[in-house]
Amino acid sequence: MAGAACRVALGRPGGETAGLVGATVKALGIRGRILLAALAPAALVVLLVSTLLVATQVEQSTLDQHRRLFAVARQLSTMAEFSMFSGNTGELRRLLDSALTEPDVAAAAFLDPQGKVLASTLPIDELPSPEEVHAGFAPPLDRPHRDHWHAQPIRSASYGEADLFSDPAKQPQPLLGHLLIKISMAALRDDLRDYLVKAAAISTLILFFGVLLALALSRGLVRTLGSIGGVVAGIGQGRTNLRVAGAGQDELGQLAAGINEMAGAVAQTQEDLATRIA
Repeated sequence: MAGAACRVALGRPGGETAGLVGATVKALGIRGRILLAALAPAALVVLLVSTLLVATQVEQSTLDQHRRLFAVARQLSTMAEFSMFSGNTGELRRLLDSALTEPDVAAAAFLDPQGKVLASTLPIDELPSPEEVHAGFAPPLDRPHRDHWHAQPIRSASYGEADLFSDPAKQPQPLLGHLLIKISMAALRDDLRDYLVKAAAISTLILFFGVLLALALSRGLVRTLGSIGGVVAGIGQGRTNLRVAGAGQDELGQLAAGINEMAGAVAQTQEDLATRIA
């Protein structure tokens, strides 16, 4: 008994919710139900597809951004090799200024192998700690939509020249330092905003045409059902000459034909009774 009571008590909220939803749907009327039946699945599909497309586009844009900046970092590293070897900080600063022309680069710096700053676009105290720098240029898994730092090692390319028979791939490459690049996500956030606006506009347009289609399909249905209701009410008031007009050949047409036959039968019965009475 206690278990049954618990099940009944637990089942009441769901039953009440279902009853409330059913009462709300019934209160909508036929046209409202048709609109709800047409728009609810369409709205769900539009929401899921738009979310999937936007998420896929943002992920692809993030990957493309990091690949592009990785190419920029490799180019800067190659161009900075001799300047780092010779200690030409002016040329290193010029390279950093050229890196800032990239729309996704927020800051950059050159460090020597010991981590000493050779040139930077930011004050030294604003540079990140080693724990905040991501090795390589893959998007970070944690907080991928915030600005973050990446490091590119700079190694000397002139190795293996003393021995013509040595394998350059097996020769150790001297580390000259590191290039730090801070990736700005502002452009991607703007792109995400544009994607959301476009997705919302397309979704609204699709739902608008869905509403128009549902209204066009429901107009004839509502008109026929209203005519049937009027004829039935008129027959109840004694006006047996009323008929449902403009019915088609579908189920509603068959219903209308049955109502007309019923009205004719009621009229014939009343005439027969009046004749017998007379």
